[in-house]
Amino acid sequence: RNWFRNHGSRKQDHKPPINMGRRWTYCWVIDTLRKQELLKKIQDDMGVKPGSTKMIQHYSKYLSALIESLTEEEIQEAVKTAEEWNS
Repeated sequence: RNWFRNHGSRKQDHKPPINMGRRWTYCWVIDTLRKQELLKKIQDDMGVKPGSTKMIQHYSKYLSALIESLTEEEIQEAVKTAEEWNS
């Protein structure tokens, strides 16, 4: 209990989640790193709660829109992160 209080709010460098035999793509990296931003946007626009079936219905559409709105530099950074996580 005390450990979580002491270490829970500390921001650390992004480490790849457990790689269960799959290769990371820049889309999966963006999805992983910007998940909270994406869920907040869906919640604000659609008024649905995270984890509900309506949220899941809109998730891929909003993820595609987020990926299309990224600059070339942000995409290149995600590609580099994917290569790093794959090694």
